[in-house]
Amino acid sequence: MNKIEKLKNFHEISSYLNNNSQQKLKKELGIDVTDNVRLSGLRAEDEFLLILLFLECCNNIVKIEQGISRLVNPKSIPPDLLCTFNYGLKNAFIEVKKTKKDFWKISRTDFQKRKSFVQSYKIPLYFAVRIRSFWGLFSSEYIEEQGLKIYTKDYKNNLFDKYTDNFAVIFPYGIEIKSIYSKLKEGIGGGKNQYGNLIYWEIKYKDKSVVINKEERNKLIWKFIMWPIEDYLLLDSSNITKQGNYTIIEKKLKNNLIVNSYLFFLSIIRHTIYKKDYPFNASSLLKQLKENKNYLYRIPNKSVILSVLNDIKSIVPLIRYKTKVE
Repeated sequence: MNKIEKLKNFHEISSYLNNNSQQKLKKELGIDVTDNVRLSGLRAEDEFLLILLFLECCNNIVKIEQGISRLVNPKSIPPDLLCTFNYGLKNAFIEVKKTKKDFWKISRTDFQKRKSFVQSYKIPLYFAVRIRSFWGLFSSEYIEEQGLKIYTKDYKNNLFDKYTDNFAVIFPYGIEIKSIYSKLKEGIGGGKNQYGNLIYWEIKYKDKSVVINKEERNKLIWKFIMWPIEDYLLLDSSNITKQGNYTIIEKKLKNNLIVNSYLFFLSIIRHTIYKKDYPFNASSLLKQLKENKNYLYRIPNKSVILSVLNDIKSIVPLIRYKTKVE
């Protein structure tokens, strides 16, 4: 078994194992830290697939087995996916890529091998590229025009919103969020973290606010939808105080924040979905969905998130927009 097949097999079963079992299996398969980039690439592919499901933008998605194709024709490489979109784009091959840098690039050899594969099918090739946490969709022609490099500035020209019906939301600076956690008291259902159970949550903007506690839980879903903002605010560890058995976190948004719709979905997965005390991520949830598609109903769908965002506008002047590229 070659290294790529070992990584794929490890990726397929890793979400069913605890950390100790994962480390033992890595050792058995000869997987080390130098393979982390490839493993993160497999996880990014799962994330992109899950986003397509959340946005309900495809009526068919086929994941392509690349190993067999390489045996037949080593001079070509098939892309990761074949998708049929509902919005403006019919069949398209999709190659999924990610990077933590401010730009992404592909070698001429790799690019040409993928182009070689799709040419016989007369189906266009697109690249889904995640730079940091932002997904973009670019045609192979555009990538070639840009010298096989994509920078953050290119995202104004990406086609992701157009073909997936994705949208983004601008949250204005000045939003204040207060959370109180306790390891001794029962929570109100808004998730738990290293500080314990959530027992109080408040969002405030200027002279308007909404409080969620044991007595007032009817807007608990607001807390779920606001997780991407809280995650961003918690990058700064200041204003976290301890009072006895309580941890109090008070944060204020100092700049406007843009949040893509799929980040609401992914944040809810990361914070609330558990199996055997292990938090889910995109890969583990996708595997669970293959066994039981009803798992998807445990997470607010696109229409629910839109409805809640509309409610939140009663106290916060959100702006919803889509990238428009002709």
